[in-house]
Amino acid sequence: MFSKMKTGTKVLAGFAIAIAVAMMVGFVGYRGIQKLSGHVEEIGAVRLPSVDTLLTIHQAMMEVDSAENALLCRDADQRTRQSQYERFADAKKRADAAWKIYEPLPQTPEEAATWKEFVPAWEKWWKDHEEFVARIKKYDGAKSNESYASAVQQALVANYESFAPVESLLKKLIQINRDVADQSLSAARSDAVATNRLMCAAIGIGAVAMVLLGVFLARNISTTLATLVAEAKRLTQAAVEGKLQTRGNPDLVSQEFRPIVEGVNATLDAVIGPLNVAAEYVDRISKGDIPPKITDNYHGDFNEIKNNLNQCIDAIGGLIAEMNRMAEEHNKGDIDVVIPVDKFQGAYKTMAQGVNDMVNAHIAVKKKAMACVAEFGKGNFEAPLEKFPGKKAFINDTVEELRANLKAVTAGDIGQTLQRMAKKDFSKRVEAAYPGDFAIVKQNVNLVFEALRSAIEQINESANQFAEGSRVIAESSQTLAAGAQQQSSAVQQVTASIEELSRSVESVKEAAHGADKLAKETSALAEQGGVAVQKSIEAMELIRTSSTQIGEIIQVISEIASQTNLLALNAAIEAARAGEHGRGFAVVADEVRKLAERSNKAAGEITSLIKESTQQVEHGAQLSSETGEALKRIVESVKATAAKIAEIATATVQQAANSEEVSKATQGIAQVTEQAAAGTEQMASSSQELGAQAQALRDLVSTFRCSVGRGSHGNEADSEALAV
Repeated sequence: MFSKMKTGTKVLAGFAIAIAVAMMVGFVGYRGIQKLSGHVEEIGAVRLPSVDTLLTIHQAMMEVDSAENALLCRDADQRTRQSQYERFADAKKRADAAWKIYEPLPQTPEEAATWKEFVPAWEKWWKDHEEFVARIKKYDGAKSNESYASAVQQALVANYESFAPVESLLKKLIQINRDVADQSLSAARSDAVATNRLMCAAIGIGAVAMVLLGVFLARNISTTLATLVAEAKRLTQAAVEGKLQTRGNPDLVSQEFRPIVEGVNATLDAVIGPLNVAAEYVDRISKGDIPPKITDNYHGDFNEIKNNLNQCIDAIGGLIAEMNRMAEEHNKGDIDVVIPVDKFQGAYKTMAQGVNDMVNAHIAVKKKAMACVAEFGKGNFEAPLEKFPGKKAFINDTVEELRANLKAVTAGDIGQTLQRMAKKDFSKRVEAAYPGDFAIVKQNVNLVFEALRSAIEQINESANQFAEGSRVIAESSQTLAAGAQQQSSAVQQVTASIEELSRSVESVKEAAHGADKLAKETSALAEQGGVAVQKSIEAMELIRTSSTQIGEIIQVISEIASQTNLLALNAAIEAARAGEHGRGFAVVADEVRKLAERSNKAAGEITSLIKESTQQVEHGAQLSSETGEALKRIVESVKATAAKIAEIATATVQQAANSEEVSKATQGIAQVTEQAAAGTEQMASSSQELGAQAQALRDLVSTFRCSVGRGSHGNEADSEALAV
């Protein structure tokens, strides 16, 4: 039954037993003290006052007796005798006072009987004394021997006889009180020894009982507390290991301590819920998923955690919104838009300012690079560009490489070849090696070069043939003018020459049409090349825009990872403040922090790769743009050449028409001899016109230099033709 009692009841029972033992010891002591008090009361309040008052009465009797003896002395003077009378009065006064004290005090039976004998004896002795006083005073007045003898007789006989019984009874009363006091003292000593023994026994028994009770209570309470401590350690170990669902078992502890375990379980339930919500929100934030604000009601520190998480969500959401807004505005072309840093506080404000500074720095670098490239577009290849620090130096390298390539295009083999083509010199093609898209430019320039040189060679060949036909027509005209007798043969020769001339003109016309077709095809190919380059520029621009957007997204992810790292660090600090109960949460916060660091590192590497890709794309786009410009100039040159070729083709057609007229004239000569002179004149005129056109065509073709030594040979042939 005692084991089922509550600890408080057990302690109260122990105190009750201790109080009972103390009361027992106190009772024994009290009884002993009461007895001793009775003895002390008997001695101090009865016997000592009795003895003292009896001694006072005895002393008064002795003074009265002494004064009587002094009055019996005849030699005493009046003053002395008067002082003796005063001694009588004083002794009587003291005796009466002592009498009043003694008489009410308790008396033993023997003492009471003796007192009854003493009172009448005292009264008789005092009456005799008064008789003596009367006689001695009479003597003092008369001074007679009879009065003196009467006083002496009274004093020595009557007073003596009454004085002895009074003194004897008084001494007996004193002895009785002394005996009673001695008896009370002996009884007090015996009672004191007995009381001491009883108290020692009671104290010993009580001490043994209290020790046994204390050991029993200590073992009982220790067992209960050990069970409670074991449950507490189990819960603590579970919390350290992260097993937050572990709860205490109330059935393992006593009934009175079960509310403690149940209260701890309730406390864990109240703590785990908000911690799970906080962990879920931190996990979602670390993964880039910004959750909605917490709307559940919490109290105390949990409400503070809720408010902190909501503030974190507002700050991150606001920062992301502002970054998205800035990215959208930048995509629209408004690159001056920045994040309003005054809307944020603390690290978020620093982060926003850092993003603004970073974007402004990148834009500033791009503006400087684009300004230099713009100068390149204007033909100023010597435009300066400041040296950028760190990894930004690749921009300097890229621009310098572009500068070198552009200079190589304009001042190198391609530029020299285009300059020679512009000067009508097609003697040498582009032979130098070029990288990337410049190799395509080199190939296209060589294709244009070969097409134009082939067309010019064909035109030159047709012009030679045309000159030869003109020469033959001139000779035929001279033959017709020589004489009519040779008209028939001359007509035949002219007819043959005209047919040959027609074939030559037709060949020249076909060659001119072929050259015109080749020029048009070349112009179309150049235009298609320009369109392709423009499309490649647009594609590169799209790639650059996408890379920029991806870089901005990766930057946002990196910033979120950095913020998650800070949140995990703050969560670890809060968990450290929570002590043992927050150790599990500290482990989770550390894992979240490591994941955030890895995400931030990966985002940084991706950002670097995207930036390098973007820079290469921008470099390619710039090169493509320059290539497009060069192709445009080539197309313009090709168009000009095609126009010239079209003029040549028109002239060739005209020559064909003239040849047809000559043929008709020759037929007329054959049919109508009488028209020979007119036909001859017309043919001569036509020959002169044809010769002039042929000379013009040869002069035009002679300006093109297609191979070494070929131009001079053509010039000599032209001179010979003109001379004829």
